[in-house]
Amino acid sequence: MTSLLRRSGVARLANRDAIYGGFLSTKGRVVGDCNVLQVGDDAFLLDYDEEVEEQLMKHLRRYKLRMKVKIQDKTDVFSLYTTLPALISEEDSPIPPSVKILDELQTINTGDNAVIYTDPRGEHFGVRAIVPADAIFNMPKGYKTMEMAAYLDHRVALGVAEGKELVDEIPLECNLDLLQGLSFRKGCYVGQELMARTQFKGNIRKRLVPVALIPAEQEDVVKDLSELAFKPFDAPSHGALRAYLADSKDWKDVKAPNIGDKIVATGETKAVGTIFNVGRDVSSAIAMMRLGHLLHSASEDGESVPTMKFSTQDGVFHAVPYQPSWWPQLKFATGKMVL
Repeated sequence: MTSLLRRSGVARLANRDAIYGGFLSTKGRVVGDCNVLQVGDDAFLLDYDEEVEEQLMKHLRRYKLRMKVKIQDKTDVFSLYTTLPALISEEDSPIPPSVKILDELQTINTGDNAVIYTDPRGEHFGVRAIVPADAIFNMPKGYKTMEMAAYLDHRVALGVAEGKELVDEIPLECNLDLLQGLSFRKGCYVGQELMARTQFKGNIRKRLVPVALIPAEQEDVVKDLSELAFKPFDAPSHGALRAYLADSKDWKDVKAPNIGDKIVATGETKAVGTIFNVGRDVSSAIAMMRLGHLLHSASEDGESVPTMKFSTQDGVFHAVPYQPSWWPQLKFATGKMVL
C-alpha cells in the first residue's frame, strides 16, 4: 500500500532498513513526509512529524479501501531519538559523519524491539533510533542529550524542511529529489504527473536553501559575507561564514524574522525568497529562493557569479544564502540534480 502511494518505492527495503519519501495529493503537492522502516515480512513503521499526523492518517485511510492493511498508532509505544554529527570542528574543518556510530548504537542498545538505522536522507543527518517508550536509550561516549530545538537548529543550518513546513509544497522545490526521497524509476503513484512533467520537460526555478541572518547593524560582518558566492558551506572560501554561524550565542536574544517574511535583493522591493523556518540558537533560516538570483549566469562579459546581497524586506537582517554540504551536483541552467 505504501509503495503505491509514496513517490519512492519500498520494494528494495530489507528488514530493519529505511527509506525516505512522502505522500502527495492528486495535484502533486506534499501531504506529509516520513521514513518507512521494514520491521517484519509484512510490518512497517512510519516515522513522521506529529504535526502532520491528522492529514497523513486521513490520506492513508482514504486509499486503504479493501486492502488487507491495518493502520495502528504506535506513538505511545515507542520513543524516537536521533544522534547528530557536528557540522564543523573547533578547528574549522569539516567533520565527516562517523560510519561507526550505527554499529556502536546497535551494540549498546540490544533490545529486540529497538530499531536503529542511518537516516536515509544521507550521512549528514545522523542515525535515528526507535525504541520502546519504557526502555532506556544508551548514548555513546562523547554525546550529550539535547532538546528538540537542537535538532531543529541542525536541520535549519543544513537547509532541510520537514513535516508541516512541507505541506502543500512542490517536492522538487523542497529538495526531496536531493534527499533521496523521490524516484524517477518508480511506477505509478498518487501525484506522479506533476513530478514527471517537471523533471523531464520543465525547469526548477526555486529551491529551499539555508540562509545566514546577520543583523543590519553589524556592518563589517555584512560587508564581508555579502561578497561570498553561492558555494557549499564547507568550501574554503566560506570560513568566515562558518565562524559567524558557530558564534550564535546571542541569537536567542534577537527578535528573529517570522515564518513567511520575504527576502529581497539589496536595494530592490520585489521578493526573491520566503522564510520557511528560523533557527532557535543559530542565526540561520530555511528560505525558498529563486535560483536565478543565486547561480552562475551568462552575460556579455562572460560568466557572472552573483554575490549574496540580500536582506529581509524590512531591512533588519542581511541574508546570505549558501549551498548545504550535502547537496549533490546541480545543473545550474535547469535547477535539476545531475543524474
